[in-house]
Amino acid sequence: AIFHDIVLYRHGRITQRGVASNTIIDSARSAFDAEYRKSRSESSSTMAIEQFKSQLRISEEAAKSVLQAAREAQNELLKGKNAQAAEIIKQLDPNGKITMLPDQSGRAILQVQGQTIMLDPGGNPIEGSPDQMTAPSAKSISVLPKRSVGVGVGG
Repeated sequence: AIFHDIVLYRHGRITQRGVASNTIIDSARSAFDAEYRKSRSESSSTMAIEQFKSQLRISEEAAKSVLQAAREAQNELLKGKNAQAAEIIKQLDPNGKITMLPDQSGRAILQVQGQTIMLDPGGNPIEGSPDQMTAPSAKSISVLPKRSVGVGVGG
């Protein structure tokens, strides 16, 4: 963009100084050319859609990593290797937590990055609320009976 000593006035007052010529051309075309406005709008929409798709792909990949790590941690807990499970969760979130349910079903509740994910015995997400997963004697995630295995990390 070539800058000149272009000054824009509106109602006798200076509104902008040192305006690039392409900015003036763009403003004029936008004001007077409906086809130009339409193509700019379509171009902006296309760029926004592509940016959204890119962010969605990134989010999906991140979710896959979290789920894979949760499966690994759940498997370690099932083997009784609590320290290894804690280390896996710590890599996801220093304050993360995975809790095996006390009903011996192999189901778990994972709390990482501000989210609560319920897992079936195979480490796959389960739809529903955590209250639906808890044993009848348990009131909430944080009040599971002592026989449950919970691994928290962080300080």
